Amino acid sequence: NEAFARVWGFTSVARHYARCSSAQFLPSIRLPTLAIASCDDPIVPIESFDRARFSPSTRVVITEHGVAEIRHAGLDARAERLIAIAAPEHRAALGDAWRDLCAKL
Repeated sequence: NEAFARVWGFTSVARHYARCSSAQFLPSIRLPTLAIASCDDPIVPIESFDRARFSPSTRVVITEHGVAEIRHAGLDARAERLIAIAAPEHRAALGDAWRDLCAKL
């Protein structure tokens, strides 16, 4: 990672991530947004969601296990597939939140 950062002109990996991360834009989101993350995501560490500041229009849902095939699926199908892998006790609330969000769009 250190070599990659230097190739692109950053003095460190930390500076690369600070400059290129989408976290800097999260507080400015104005459209109703549902952000879904997984505790076992191999790419985005869940700790980054703990540190992130989200706008009031953003709802964050974190699942325990986030394995869902969403490639080439439409937005509704993606939401359904992600809700299906959530803990059973949260699926109804997630479905309701999705329907509420869609109604606002």
